[in-house]
Amino acid sequence: AVDYDAQPRLYKPVKVVGPQGHRFVFRVVVFKAMDVYLPYLRSDNPNKLANFYVKLRIGNREADARRTDLCRGSADGKAQWNWRTMWTLDLPDTEIKPRLKLQIFDDTSSGIGQDDLCATGDLKLRSVFDEMLEKNEMILKKRQWVILGHPGFPQVDAKVEIAIEILPEAEASKKLCGYGPDGWKLNQDEDYVLPRPFRPAPFSLVNPVPFINFQIMSAVNNIQWALATYLLPFPFLPMIIQFVWMTPWWWYGMGGLAGLIIFLRVFLLEMARYARMRDEEKKQAAEEAAELLGQGEKLFFKEEEL
Repeated sequence: AVDYDAQPRLYKPVKVVGPQGHRFVFRVVVFKAMDVYLPYLRSDNPNKLANFYVKLRIGNREADARRTDLCRGSADGKAQWNWRTMWTLDLPDTEIKPRLKLQIFDDTSSGIGQDDLCATGDLKLRSVFDEMLEKNEMILKKRQWVILGHPGFPQVDAKVEIAIEILPEAEASKKLCGYGPDGWKLNQDEDYVLPRPFRPAPFSLVNPVPFINFQIMSAVNNIQWALATYLLPFPFLPMIIQFVWMTPWWWYGMGGLAGLIIFLRVFLLEMARYARMRDEEKKQAAEEAAELLGQGEKLFFKEEEL
């Protein structure tokens, strides 16, 4: 090392070879979103209907941005897309920031100006990229909810459901996969067929059937979830009845006595807190009265001096 530093020209340069790059196909499916309430909070119109779409971007390059189509006429902060997007990545690449940015917009400009940002968030991809370079085989992240926020509205807590798939380009060419609206078609591999999104339908006097069908299906879906929630304890009902029947009566007496003691304790604490608040109010009122009285005496003495 000392000889090289003294006479570097006598030594031939050594070519440094970087890690071998691989080409991968990165796919993201955006299924649906919920709790996107910001457009309704901003608007004074109680009948506000939002037109949502999702914008996706890998890293910071705007050229790598993708977006879904519009889900029109949402009145409850929910939207569905079932939309697949794709990027071709050469890894490793130091220019690509290992993150996936997700943004939900309300299409208020109709493509002319800037739309309203409803929620945003970042999904880190460093571990996914490292695992892909190490294994060089398909990695599938199943459907999962991603929580999004907003820099100007901390109360925003929107959610978007996505799935991620990354695989080598040679393996991706073995199965036909559609993107965008082609993802709903049946001429692709059966593993990649997506259902058409269930979306609101506008009311029309000419053909009101889509609107009526949407209202009926929405009501049925809500009733199904409500019934599933309320009927969940029913399988355990016989066990609960048997437990109650076999429990000795003095257990209930002890439980009632413990509950009464806790209730009295909470009641006494509340009464003590209320008494302290009343004493503080009386003390504050006395101090204000004394201050006003002192100001009145000062004015009285000033008038006598005059």
